[in-house]
Amino acid sequence: MNLGDRIAVMSDIHGEHRLLARVLRHCEQAGVQSIVLLGDLFDRLDQAEMCALHLADWNVAGVVGNHEREAVAERRDSGRPVNGSVGRLLERLGDSLVLEEAVFVHDEMDAFTVEPGQYRHSVIFAGHTHYRLARDDRGPLDISLGHIGLKPGRRYLINPGSVLDGQFAIWERDRSRVTFERVT
Repeated sequence: MNLGDRIAVMSDIHGEHRLLARVLRHCEQAGVQSIVLLGDLFDRLDQAEMCALHLADWNVAGVVGNHEREAVAERRDSGRPVNGSVGRLLERLGDSLVLEEAVFVHDEMDAFTVEPGQYRHSVIFAGHTHYRLARDDRGPLDISLGHIGLKPGRRYLINPGSVLDGQFAIWERDRSRVTFERVT
């Protein structure tokens, strides 16, 4: 899977398509090549269509969150499948997304089910809590400068915050840098 060197990592949009549109405009100006979703794009399927339309022209990958699972299960139980742009988007999302150096999950605890007993990835990106943070194997990192550098041999856990709060991150893979972004 080729996501490029400049990836926007987003979590917990919760159907706020207007904020998502602002975030995507910022990503376009910043030269982002792909979007990785960390789950909870929407709370209910009636919010999903607008979010899917905003993301339609982007290279999107990522994971489903608890809200997507609940909405899809409710629809399935009623005998109506999820079709159209929302269905196509959901088909691109899984329980986890694993790249060579990183794993993307909805909840940080999900990362430990990707490869039971083996945590070999340098970076785990997780959402769910709405709480922006970064830590490495030595402890919490200061993100007040708006970015962190990823050093070889270290392991990181990064939560980009919630798009619901205007927060997301841009991972510059070629520079080993994560920048914490905010739109209002």
